[in-house]
Order: sequence, then structure tokens, then C-alpha cells
Amino acid sequence: MDIDSASTPLFSCGLDLAGLAVSSDLLYYSWGAISELRTNPSRHVGSSSLSVEYREYRVRNYRIIAFIVSPVTEKYLLEGSDLVPSSDIPDFNFLCSKSNPEFSINRAAKALFDSVCGELSSLKYQVKEGAKSTPYIVTGHSLGGSIASLFMLWLLNALEPTTTRRPLCITFGAPLLGDTRFQQAIYQYSTWNSCFLHTAHRDVPFPSIFPAMDYRPFGTFLFLSGSGKACFEAPGSISDLLMRMKPEREIESYKAGIIAQLTSIGLLQNEDEARNSWVDKKIVKPEKAAITQKREMFDPARKLNDVKVNMAQLEWYKKMNENGGYAYYDSYKIKRLMRDHRVVEFKRILTDYWEKLVEEVEKKPQKEDVPLRKEWLYGGTNFRRMVEPLDIADYYKVKGRRDYWNGGRLNCYKKLEKWLKKAKKPDTSLNTRKQNIRSSMTEDSCFWAQVEEAMIACEAYNNGNEGNFERLVEFETYVFGLIE
Repeated sequence: MDIDSASTPLFSCGLDLAGLAVSSDLLYYSWGAISELRTNPSRHVGSSSLSVEYREYRVRNYRIIAFIVSPVTEKYLLEGSDLVPSSDIPDFNFLCSKSNPEFSINRAAKALFDSVCGELSSLKYQVKEGAKSTPYIVTGHSLGGSIASLFMLWLLNALEPTTTRRPLCITFGAPLLGDTRFQQAIYQYSTWNSCFLHTAHRDVPFPSIFPAMDYRPFGTFLFLSGSGKACFEAPGSISDLLMRMKPEREIESYKAGIIAQLTSIGLLQNEDEARNSWVDKKIVKPEKAAITQKREMFDPARKLNDVKVNMAQLEWYKKMNENGGYAYYDSYKIKRLMRDHRVVEFKRILTDYWEKLVEEVEKKPQKEDVPLRKEWLYGGTNFRRMVEPLDIADYYKVKGRRDYWNGGRLNCYKKLEKWLKKAKKPDTSLNTRKQNIRSSMTEDSCFWAQVEEAMIACEAYNNGNEGNFERLVEFETYVFGLIE
């Protein structure tokens, strides 16, 4: 045994490192860049990307490159936490070695990085030259932090070995990026591992989103809470700490609060009595159930923002299909991709909300012709025009079905359309030559039902049933009415 090393005392410098990180203003500058990009988006959006935005800032003596991902895309992509092998990630083959020939990273992070990879190539070259004289910080929030980490690795591989000003990557609430082998690949380069600082807040335990899978941390983790801060570097310790940040611990805190209240009014005398099952069974569980029920009571105003998020999910889905050359109606009807199946849940949430809202409105005394406030009326109109085509697709997917209007149309669609017509004032501008044809078609949320009925009539006519010719003429008149 080495006597000198054995006699050298060990000290944990995590508090000192954490204090240094916070007091250096680097976190402040980095978060400021992210906040600016969130507040003023579209300053630099990857032309090939629907979701990733990045921008370079100059702050004091630093250059900061910030990455963000739209919240809607983020929520959608994080529903899947599967890994993609290094064989599908040729840009990161430099991390492979004889002792560690393969690794895996999160599929969502890889897809987002690929969407801007071409444009980031030129940025990588600029940073490579600029880093010779200027310190760089690469930062990002949530999945934007994952992209920042991938860009940082890409950049570190491109830098000259003699570069003394290595960039620093600072992430905020970024999910774990890769598996054990990915972690080991980075640890092969000790100087690279020290270039990553990941922050995790006690009240926002986002990085622990994939605890059950083979995800492992790398770099240094800065843990923050309202009461303090601390730094850790050992992957095993970090994994355990992330698991301990899970929200289930709030249950014990809630129970402790109940016990404190019972003790204060003299209904509990000691800790042994507090541990008695009657406290859980008769007090804690019913109180928790009452609070949960109160939160879940139908409140249109409180839930409207949640509805907007799900509508944005559908907007994103529609845009993805259009960029791929498909109508979202056709894609949903045949369900060729995983995202077509995921949309079913967004559709269900939205339909449940508007059905309950219309039902509640109809129960109340009708003082006006239009019982909905403008905000809900136009929100309902957007819902009807976006979601009803999907209901139509489901209806006509069953062979032999006809007459969607009387056989399948929900009451909420009928009422929302009726209320909109009553609220709408005649607007001659809608009939001008500048009217957008696509808008005309989608303004009628039953457009696809008209198309389906025309296709059925056309097939019947081709099979010799001439009685359907009149229906085809009606459809032709309907379409010309949209584009006149």
C-alpha cells in the first residue's frame, strides 16, 4: 500500500464546486440566453427542422449557443424513451473503440439533432475557429439540453488537441441521453467528461424521466433546491440521487402534514398512535381523495390551457404529414406510422373536454342566442375543424357506413357549429377572390364526409347504379361553391 496515498485524507468538494458554479454567473448567462430564445423564437430556426431552435449570443467575454425544442414537440417525443444504436448514428462513430465498439442514445434526441445536423456543421466550424480566442458555452433546456450535449461532443471531436479554451456545456433539466456504454465512451476522454455540467432542480426532477431503462449519466451534476446546492460526479451516486427526486416522496410529506394537524387539536397523543392504520384509512386517504376530486372537477377555464396544448399536438401532427406529402386525414385513416396511433389519445382528450363543456352549457339557462364566450366559441371552432375530420375518417373506415351527419356526428360538433353561425356577422370579405381554397375546405368541418359520400356514389355509379349521378352533381356544386 502507498503510505502517502493511504494517509491522505479525503474531502468532498461538492459544496465548493456547486458554490463556484452558481457564483460564477455562467448559469445565469446560460439561462438568460435560453429565456431570450424562448421569449423571441424563430431568430434562427433550422430550415429542415420543425422543432429545434438555436441562436448564438455574445455575453461579456463569452459566446453562448443556446438550444431549445418546442414544448409540444418535446412532450410528444418524450412519450417514447427507446434507444437507437450507434450503428444508426454515423456522426458519432468517433466514440466507438475496440473496448467499447457500440453504444446507444435516446431516439428523440437523435432525431432532433439529425433535423439540424446539416446547419450545425457550419456552426461547428465557426466555433472551432472562434474557440482559439473566445470561451464558448453550449447550453439548452430539457431536450434542447440533449441536443446541446450532442453538439458539444461533435465539437470536442473537431477541436485541435492543442486548443486550451475548451467550451463548456451547461444543461438545465435535460433527460439522460445514453446507455452505460455511451457513458463509458465519454469517460474514455477524461477532459471531455469535465466539459459537461448538468443542472437538476429538486422541484423539477426531469432528468429522472427514464430511470427504469438503461440510461446512465455522464459529466458533473449540479443539484439545486430552495435550501441549497451540491455537485456530484460519480455516475452511480448521480443515478441514485435522480431516483430519490421522484415525486412519490410527496405522499409522505402530505401524511406528515395531516398528522401535525391532528396532533395540534389533541386527537393524536404520540407517534405510535400516529402510525396507527386508522390515520391512513380514515383521514389521509379520504382527504387525499377529496383534494384529487376537487382538482378533477370540470372547470372549463382551468382546463382550457391543457386543451390548447393538445390542440398544438394535433397542429404539429398535421404539419408533419403535410411536410411529408400526406393529408393528415389520409394518414390518420390508414394509420401507417406510430404517430398516427398516438394522435388517438390527443383526439380523445379534446373530444371529452368539448363534449363535457357543451353538455354543461346546455344545462344552464340560455340568456343569449350564443351561450359561449368568444374565447370558448373560437376554441371550439378550431377543435371542430381540426378533430371532426378524424372522426369522419373513423366513421367511414367501417365498410358500408353512409350518412355521417345523421349516423355518426357528435352533438358537440352540431352545437358548436350552430353557435358559431349565430355569432358570425356577415362578412363579404370571405367571398372575395383572395379567399384561400384550402381554408374554404377546412372551414366546413364535414368536408371529408362530403368527399367520402361522393366516392361511394362514384363507385356505385361505375357499377351501374345511375341513381347516384345526382349525388355526384350535388358534390360538384358543393366544391365549386367553396372556390368561387
